[in-house]
Amino acid sequence: FLLPKIRKEGHEWLDGSRVLPLRSAAIPPNYRGDYLPPEMRPEPDRKDDRSMSRGHTPYGYRIENGAAVIHEEEAAQIRKMYEGYLGGLSLVASADEAGITLKHSSAKRIMQNPHLLGDDFYPAIIDQKTYDAFEAERQRREKALGRNNRKKKTIEARPAPTAFRMGKSVPVSDDPYKQA
Repeated sequence: FLLPKIRKEGHEWLDGSRVLPLRSAAIPPNYRGDYLPPEMRPEPDRKDDRSMSRGHTPYGYRIENGAAVIHEEEAAQIRKMYEGYLGGLSLVASADEAGITLKHSSAKRIMQNPHLLGDDFYPAIIDQKTYDAFEAERQRREKALGRNNRKKKTIEARPAPTAFRMGKSVPVSDDPYKQA
């Protein structure tokens, strides 16, 4: 498998043979293509793409020398999200106001993260009073919109079958190949 060298006029394989240039329409817009050369990679769809795709490190923190430290720019955005939400904005609007492009589920997940209050590993970004005010407002809006009565359906556990019955086997043919 040979990798192409990318040129403006087209693509050339490392052995010198040429191939047709790829069209940008051939690459789906949501495909990140990490193995593609930088010229062919699609543009990120968010300004904060770098900070949102960091694995398990919560938004607002970074790891330095094995310890979590506050990423001040992101922490300021989180504080602004809380201010906006407590000021009457929706989750998405408060995130947009803070300069983060998120869907409502991601904004809610960030704002409900208990690490923001501080624990053994993560330093506090917000105080307990702000977090409690956010939770109270979120629950008030949930109740006002009639979304507080949603319950997951419980699946009734059935006992595993222990008795089995099999009908009598009737041969169709004397030839085992035809029988199979």
